[in-house]
Amino acid sequence: MSVLPRRLRHGEEATLVEHLGELRARLIISLSALAIGFAIAYGFHGRLLHWLNRPLPPDLRKPITLSPIEPFATSVLVSLWAGLLLALPIVLWQLWAFLAPAFEDRRERSVLVPVFFATALGLGGVLFGYFVILPPAIHFLTNYDSAYYAIQVRARD
Repeated sequence: MSVLPRRLRHGEEATLVEHLGELRARLIISLSALAIGFAIAYGFHGRLLHWLNRPLPPDLRKPITLSPIEPFATSVLVSLWAGLLLALPIVLWQLWAFLAPAFEDRRERSVLVPVFFATALGLGGVLFGYFVILPPAIHFLTNYDSAYYAIQVRARD
């Protein structure tokens, strides 16, 4: 018996119970991938936090926390988002595998090109935002009216 759910073909019929079973299996696979991605990201959360704080000015690179649970909650939240990014290919594949039987084979192949470009553009947008937009934005925001405010950066933000 296969661990992975069987992918239906276009036009193949299945009962409601079979569809729900397939959906359950794909959700379990997606959540398992998210849990594994989270565990990996949490193992490196110190490096992730350092990477996220790197664009800040040197005197603000150690953000403040205003509650006892905020350091833990922030580390978990950052790890969860990084884990989602790691698991995203598996989650999207499971979503596609569940929805693909609704499309004809020729339509299914035509979806691959936009998916490739969307992935490339998404990755390019994240890199552009981090390396090009974020440094001047952080500089502007952490120096704006600095004569009137004691500017500090909160860890959660």
